[in-house]
Amino acid sequence: MVALFATVVLGQATKTEIRPTDLPDCVTKYIHQNMVGYTIVKVYRIENKLVITYDVTVMKGKGTLILTWDSNCKLLKKVNPDEKKNPDNGNVKKKPEPKPAPTNPATEPEKPAPPKK
Repeated sequence: MVALFATVVLGQATKTEIRPTDLPDCVTKYIHQNMVGYTIVKVYRIENKLVITYDVTVMKGKGTLILTWDSNCKLLKKVNPDEKKNPDNGNVKKKPEPKPAPTNPATEPEKPAPPKK
């Protein structure tokens, strides 16, 4: 019974919002040195099967990035949430022009011959 409980508890990820000051120093240092002008706006500590990662949301102007770090200060992933919403990266696809409907010579009126020169 205890083993089953441990499996269920350890198998679930927990996501807890934390303060930016609670981030490992190496993560904060990386952001300040390599992402000048970005501000940390939200931080989550995620524990999944005893593995700890951090999701850090940073903003610069209207641009937002979500960075995922492991507990050893390795940057695992960088995601632009705007690209997730619009996978074409803002490129608008043009709708194809409609093809003319096939004609049926039996039902189409006869077209006059072009004038002779």
